[in-house]
Amino acid sequence: MFKVIFVVHGMRTGEINKELKSFISRTFDWISEEYVVAFLESNTENLEQTMSSLIAKGYKYFYVIPIILFEARHYLEDIHGVIETYKNRHNEIEIYISKPIGTHHEMIQQLKFKIDKYKEEDMAIVLLAHGSSTYKYPDIALKNICNQIQEHVYPLTIYGDLTYKTHLQKLTKCHDKLLIVPYFMFDGFLVNKTKQNIKMMNLNTEIIYTPAINFDIGMERAVIDNLNSLKVLTNV
Repeated sequence: MFKVIFVVHGMRTGEINKELKSFISRTFDWISEEYVVAFLESNTENLEQTMSSLIAKGYKYFYVIPIILFEARHYLEDIHGVIETYKNRHNEIEIYISKPIGTHHEMIQQLKFKIDKYKEEDMAIVLLAHGSSTYKYPDIALKNICNQIQEHVYPLTIYGDLTYKTHLQKLTKCHDKLLIVPYFMFDGFLVNKTKQNIKMMNLNTEIIYTPAINFDIGMERAVIDNLNSLKVLTNV
């Protein structure tokens, strides 16, 4: 039997990991597969510790489902690094990993729904994501998502070439109203800090924010679809 490992970012301190576990429990407790939650940031429940514990209990077959948005450092280095380490240590185990969910069609559909719900007349749309100073793919993916949503959706990030610190002020010179859609898993520290930083920029534009993803139905469907794709791949 396969063990499902949902991998989320988390934090090393504070209560956010408990909140994330609660989110996942409410969202996925209906699935038939056994699952655990592992964190990229945790002193006690990171992916390596979780894999070690499960292998010690006799589990050999794993579906790793990253609940992250894009292929960047966490996916390409952190998660894949742990997986390759354990494959090399334990020839008897099999590990299958799904893609991140950021470009999944269910996620994009939910973005469209959210924008339609909050958009006002003559309002420009900004899709704000984490970004990367090292990897280019997240920026490319974000631009592609914006193109799929509708015209005049602007991709901005916190880090990297599309950073709001450089580009947001340019947008405010062209638009009197902005709707900023945080493309983050939840309204946590980084989203709130960015809102404060934008407020301190004293932009002469009305800015409205939508909620972040917050484990909405689009995310749920994307994660389940990724899990089902792995089950098809392994004939389960």
